[in-house]
Amino acid sequence: MEKQFFEMPLGDKIALIFILAYSALTFFFVNSPIKLFGVSIFGWLIGWLMFLAPIVHLVCMRFDKNS
Repeated sequence: MEKQFFEMPLGDKIALIFILAYSALTFFFVNSPIKLFGVSIFGWLIGWLMFLAPIVHLVCMRFDKNS
């Protein structure tokens, strides 16, 4: 039987798991009344997700390329 998809590298798997776990954690704070500098904690966590997701993926790709 022929495979229909390419094999996912280990670095991509690790990055995907990290991003999904962080996203799930973030959405627990949707209705939180906590604010920091006038912005809700949910807003801060989503902002950090947009900042961290590409960095985590680049780091995982770099480690995967070295091995």
